[in-house]
Amino acid sequence: MIFSAKEAQVLQQAALPPEVLADETMAKTMGEAILLEVDNIIAAAVITQLANLLQRQLHGAVPELKILSATELEQFVQHRLSKRVHVLNFRANFKTADGAFAPAFLWFVQEPMLNAIRQLTRNA
Repeated sequence: MIFSAKEAQVLQQAALPPEVLADETMAKTMGEAILLEVDNIIAAAVITQLANLLQRQLHGAVPELKILSATELEQFVQHRLSKRVHVLNFRANFKTADGAFAPAFLWFVQEPMLNAIRQLTRNA
């Protein structure tokens, strides 16, 4: 899941209590934890739904937090794509009292998984 700095801040402000936000160290630690947890929840939901639709056993990786510049993110994606994997891309929409935001969700899949998804959509 890819959060812009502004999206991360909106989520952290909405999810963390004022006493955590007031402590810089706690806010950083818990802010990163909430980003990982949201990533984990969204990934688990997508993987579970896709596994059910494909009638396959799927597992996701443990979320990790990387803070990247736009150039570094582009290099990361290009590196993954150079290994002959495909990317599924969608946006998760969130609304808080302070506004809405839609971080990108990228899921890198190999050819057999992509073919299974193609077959599923052909049969739909």
